[in-house]
Amino acid sequence: MSRRRYLGLLAVAFAGCFGGTYLARLHPDSAHAQVPPGRQRIPGVVNQDVLFVPTGGLRMVTEQNRTIGVLFEQGGSGGLVLFDGGGQPSVLLQAGPGGKLDVNLTAEATLRLGRQGERTAVRLQVTDAQSTVRLGQSFTATTGPDGGRLTLSDARNTSTARLDGTPDGGRLTMYDRAGQAVFATAVGKDGASLEVRDAKGELGFRAAPGRLTVQSGEEVLFAVPKAP
Repeated sequence: MSRRRYLGLLAVAFAGCFGGTYLARLHPDSAHAQVPPGRQRIPGVVNQDVLFVPTGGLRMVTEQNRTIGVLFEQGGSGGLVLFDGGGQPSVLLQAGPGGKLDVNLTAEATLRLGRQGERTAVRLQVTDAQSTVRLGQSFTATTGPDGGRLTLSDARNTSTARLDGTPDGGRLTMYDRAGQAVFATAVGKDGASLEVRDAKGELGFRAAPGRLTVQSGEEVLFAVPKAP
C-alpha cells in the first residue's frame, strides 16, 4: 500500500469518527426522553430512573449490615417489607388487583383504602379544622375544636342518626327516610331533654327538667306545669 493511500484511509477514518460524534450531539436529550417498552412514567415525575429488582428481591441494609427492608416482586405486583429494630417483619405493603391504597400529603392529609371499582372504602382525612373517618357511605366520624360528630347513613347516603358531642354535653338525633329529624335527646349543663316530632317537623312531645308537653300541631294537649 502506498503512503498516499494509507494517509487517505486515516483521513477518512478520523472524519467518520468526528462526524458521528458531532451528529450524535445535535439531539442529546432524545434518548433520555424515551421510556423503554413495558415501563410507565409516573405522572408529575419529570426525571425517572430505573431500578431493576432481582428475582429474589432487593434487600436494604444499614452500614452495620442490619436488614431494614426488602423490595420484591410477586405475581407481577410489587411489594415492600419493613423490619423493626429486632429484625422482625413489621410492615408489609403489597400491590394487587384486589384493592387500592391512596396516600396524599399535600394540602390535606388523606388516606383511602378500598377495592378496585367499588364505592365502599375507608377514608381518613385530616385538615387544619377537623379530622374525618369514613367507612363506605354509612359511617362518618368527625372531630374538631368544638367536639365530635358520628353520623350513620342508609344506602341512599341519607342520614338516619347523628350523635354530636359538645363542651356542655351531647345530642342524639334520629331522622326518617325523608331526612326529617323526628327524635332528639340532649344532655347539657341544665339537664336532659327529649323531643319527638312528626314527619312534617311539628313538635309532638317534649320533656325537659320540670316540664312536659304533648301537643298536636299548635294545639297543646297536655302540659306540666300547665300553661297559664
